[in-house]
Amino acid sequence: MRVGIVIGAATLLFSGLSTGTAAAASPDSITVDPVGAAAAWTPGGSVTFMNGTSMSLVATAESQMPVQLAIAGSCALSGARVTAQAGSGSCTLTALTRPGNGYAGASNTYRILLAPGWQTAPLAAPASGAIARGKRMKLGRAGLVTTAGQAVEWRVTKGRGVCELIRSASEATWVIARRSGSCNVRASAPGVDGQWNAYAVYRIYTIT
Repeated sequence: MRVGIVIGAATLLFSGLSTGTAAAASPDSITVDPVGAAAAWTPGGSVTFMNGTSMSLVATAESQMPVQLAIAGSCALSGARVTAQAGSGSCTLTALTRPGNGYAGASNTYRILLAPGWQTAPLAAPASGAIARGKRMKLGRAGLVTTAGQAVEWRVTKGRGVCELIRSASEATWVIARRSGSCNVRASAPGVDGQWNAYAVYRIYTIT
C-alpha cells in the first residue's frame, strides 16, 4: 500500500503501511508440579508443610518461557527445592514468566502453611522381638538428643522386674533381660512449642 502526502510542491510516499491492529499476546499458563505428588498445586491455593519438610518442584509454562520461583516467609528455596524452616505461620511461593513467544507474562502464588515437624534420634536399640534371658542390649548413647536438641529419656512402660534399665560407666543406657516375659521400653523427648512435636519410640521385647 502506498500513501501520498503533499507538502507544498513535494509529495512524500510511504510504502508498507497497514491500518490493521497487531495481534494481542496470549495469556500464559504456569504449572507447578511437586515431584512425587498426585497433582499439581492450584494457583492461589494452599498446601501444608511440616517443619523440616523438603519438596522439589517442576515448574513449566505453556509459553515455554523459563519459570522463575521466589519464596517469602520461613521457608528456604534452593533451585526448585522448597524447605520449611518453621513449625507455624506460612510462606508464599511465587512463580512467574516474562512475556515472550507470543505470550504475555504470568504470575501465580501458592501459600505454604507451616506445621510442627517430627523429631528423630539415632537410637542404638534393636528392633522389637525375642531376646534371651540374661542378655544385655544397648539402647542409646550418653547425652542422646533429638534433631531438635531435646534430651532423650528411656523408661520401662511394661514389665518392670522382667527387664531393667541401667547406665554404664560411659552413661549409655542399656536394658538387661532379667526373666521371661514381656518388656516394653520407650524413648521420649519433649516437643518444642509451635515447632516440633513430642518424640516417642517404643520397643517390645519378649524375653525367653
